[in-house]
Order: sequence, then C-alpha cells, then structure tokens
Amino acid sequence: MTVPPELVVRAQALAAAHAFTDSCTDEVGRLLRILARRARRVGEIGSGYGVGAAWLASGLGPGAELITIELNAARASAVKVLLADQRAVRVRQGDWHELLDEPPFDLLFADGGEAKRHGEDVLRAVAPGGLVLLDDLTPGRSMDGDPVREFWLGRPDLLATELATAPSHAVILASRLP
Repeated sequence: MTVPPELVVRAQALAAAHAFTDSCTDEVGRLLRILARRARRVGEIGSGYGVGAAWLASGLGPGAELITIELNAARASAVKVLLADQRAVRVRQGDWHELLDEPPFDLLFADGGEAKRHGEDVLRAVAPGGLVLLDDLTPGRSMDGDPVREFWLGRPDLLATELATAPSHAVILASRLP
C-alpha cells in the first residue's frame, strides 16, 4: 500500500482536528493523484479540509494548476493556509457554480454539495476529452432509479464506468467525448 504524501497526511490531520468525516478515502486519493498527473487544468468541487486537494496537488505535473472551491468560509480559509506553499493551487471560497466561469478543466473532481446531481452544469466545466470523477457511491447499485448513475453512465456523449475502490465504496469516472 502506498504511503500518503506528507501534504495529504497534514490535510487528514486538519480534517480530523475538525471532526470532518467527509474527506475522500485513500483509495480515491491515490486515483486522483494518478489522474492529475496528465491534466493541465484540474478542478475540485468541495474542498472540505483539503484532503482531495492535497492528493490532486501531489499528482500535478509541471505547469499544471488546481483550483478547488469550498462553500464553507471557515473550511476554505483553513485549506488556503494548508496549501499556501503550493504555487500551482488556488483555493476559492464560494458556490461550486463559480467554477463555470473558469476555463474548462481537463480533470474535475465533483466531490461536494449537489454537483453530482447537476451533471449538465458539471459537464460545462469540463473540456472535451476531459475527465470527471464522482465519489461516495455505494457499489453494486442498479442504474435504474438512481439519477446520478442514470445521468453519468447512460449518456451517449460520455465514456463512463463505475469502479469499486473498496468493498463499500465506488466512484464513477467519465470522459467527455469531443
């Protein structure tokens, strides 16, 4: 098993100090780190206390940038301090819809809030050929009657798959077709 980077360990400690339990798992974090390696523009919806952002930042390649946005002002402020020495990372405080004003992302981690349920809006923030990762899914559920799975796994303009990252946890990884 891969030991998390020091930045991730610091973010996990920050989340624990605030009793925040909604951070991404290490399995999802390792996947984020891999996906971030080839992306030039990376976005994250829902910074929490910076665990996902730390994984993404630890995977950024030369010249890449990460923008993470958090609605809660206290959490956004804490993440700004945590990531202050990461020149390629910008932390914003605000509603996730504000990311739609940014140029499109090559990789977008739709982690927080209701973004997963607003697929059309999320896709507007992703460049053609770009990737979207959604976590916090229960594996093995049917697509029928699940609006998140129906949208992300049933669209002809996306290549998408569901991956189990742990026995009780799954993600959807989708690529927006050009």
